[in-house]
Order: sequence, then structure tokens, then C-alpha cells
Amino acid sequence: MLTANALKGKGFGADHLFEVLEDGGVIATLNETRFTFEHGGANYAVHREGVFAVEYTLRYGEAGLVKAAQTPLVNTYTILLDGTEWVLKAEDLLASKFGFYQGERKVGGVLAGGYFSRFKGIAAEFPAEIPMPVQLFLLLLVIWKWAGTGS
Repeated sequence: MLTANALKGKGFGADHLFEVLEDGGVIATLNETRFTFEHGGANYAVHREGVFAVEYTLRYGEAGLVKAAQTPLVNTYTILLDGTEWVLKAEDLLASKFGFYQGERKVGGVLAGGYFSRFKGIAAEFPAEIPMPVQLFLLLLVIWKWAGTGS
């Protein structure tokens, strides 16, 4: 299970950063402002394309690793990874909880920290076969939506 917490900003206009932990150790830093993250010494970026049917592409350098296609007008994203289709979708009206599905079976998800502290204690769980950079991409996508940047 991954947990994420917002880091305190360093001045006006500072980037919104999140520290991601696994088993108590820091494994990544997400930059919600720039839509990027660092993991294992590598830097990743998310590229957004489209207006009505939006697609988010995880990039490492110039290479596109995976795409998340948003269903128009709802918080549902379809991810095709190694021939398997996964779906990340909001499970409540405020989108404070996202489920991660393979077919009709829920296999994980992302949960906001709390009513008054949405960005503290974020919990995320994904199947082990989902590579860590893809897990971090999905977590960043949800945080970006919660922050209102993606609205």
C-alpha cells in the first residue's frame, strides 16, 4: 500500500509537492503543479491531450509508457497495460474515493486523507502486476483532480 502526504510549500507560488511512502520509506515525490514525479532516480512527466475526450500519457523522456483515457464528463479513466484493460473511477459524488477495476472486479483504489485534510494520509493500493511508475502516475492523476487543477 502506498501513502501520500502534501509537503509544506516553500513560499508564494511554490509547487505543490507530495511525498509517497511504501512500507514507511519514501519512494517518490509527486509534483502536482508541474504534473511530474521522481521515482528511483528517474523523472517522469504526464502529458495531457484533447478537450472533450482527454488522454493522459505517462512519459519517460520522449517515450510514452501508458495512457489513461478519460470518459467524457465523468471521473472515469481507462488504462490499457500489456493487453489488459483497467478502469480507475470515482466511487462517490465528491470523488474522494476512486476504485481500481479489472473488468467488474475491484482490485484496488485511492482514498483521500479525510474531510478536513484531503491531502494528508492519502491511501492507494494497486495490484502488484501494475509497475510502480504506473501506480504513481494514477495516484498523481487523482491528486491532480482533487486539487482542482484537472477540473
